[in-house]
Amino acid sequence: MNVYIETYGCQMNVADSELVASILKDDKLSVVTDIADADVIIFNTCSVRQHAEDRVLGRISNEMSRKRDKRNLKIGVIGCMAQRLDAKLNDLNSNIDFVVGVDQYKHLPKIIADLFEEPDFKCNTDVDDTEIYKDIYPIHTGEFNAFVTIMRGCNNFCSYCIVPYTRGRERSRPIEDIINEITKIGQKGFMDVTLLGQNVNSYNYKSINFAELLRQVNKINTIKRVRFVTSHPKDLSDEVINVMAESGKVCEHLHLAMQSGDDEILAKMNRGYTAQHFLDITRKLRKAMPDIAITTDIIAGFPGE
Repeated sequence: MNVYIETYGCQMNVADSELVASILKDDKLSVVTDIADADVIIFNTCSVRQHAEDRVLGRISNEMSRKRDKRNLKIGVIGCMAQRLDAKLNDLNSNIDFVVGVDQYKHLPKIIADLFEEPDFKCNTDVDDTEIYKDIYPIHTGEFNAFVTIMRGCNNFCSYCIVPYTRGRERSRPIEDIINEITKIGQKGFMDVTLLGQNVNSYNYKSINFAELLRQVNKINTIKRVRFVTSHPKDLSDEVINVMAESGKVCEHLHLAMQSGDDEILAKMNRGYTAQHFLDITRKLRKAMPDIAITTDIIAGFPGE
């Protein structure tokens, strides 16, 4: 059986699609790159903006003609949109045959198999705040860079953000799992890895924090460069800055979302820091790494601004 995966949204979704591909292949399903060859189409979705959800619903509607021509074709939705809307997605578009949430990807092969036996709508969006997909190694699709998920979920609850509600609470992967995956990635010829998490700075596994994880990853001789996203200003420690400066492999680039330069707005956003704190961090970064590249996000027109 052939499965086609179409991905929307952030790097975490790209990594999750690679994870799903691995789960499917382990169950003897084929993941194809041409949608015309598919028996099953999976849309891995994003809910961070309304536009992202509208795009997916539009794409599913565009596949109605394909489904008419290929009557056994199944269409599924996974990712944050699936987690947020649950079975309501089938009400929005009856062409959707199954919906699977971010903690239930291991069940995808069975859900797909059951669909071809009994073609009723299937939905599994149960929350599992312990799921870290331990010992499942994604099928990395990049040329030089591979994404490595080090943690899942977020505990920050910024007032504008849906991620904690769709991704659940923070949980970190075992460091041995991460080291093993990165070692294998390097052996396959990848030179760069990007460590992923909704908030990588809060990585914590059995007292091993993010700074120590970076130290250990820096020792892996099969890779040349290490990057990481996403960082939260309130959790970026002096220890992480020092490790970045001392490491030979961690790139001198940091994406650090400021979101606003006004303390009142930052408080309304529930960001947990002030504008001065953000500036202090950037000064520390510049002092430790004069040539560091710092990028950011800023929300304009926040309610009450």
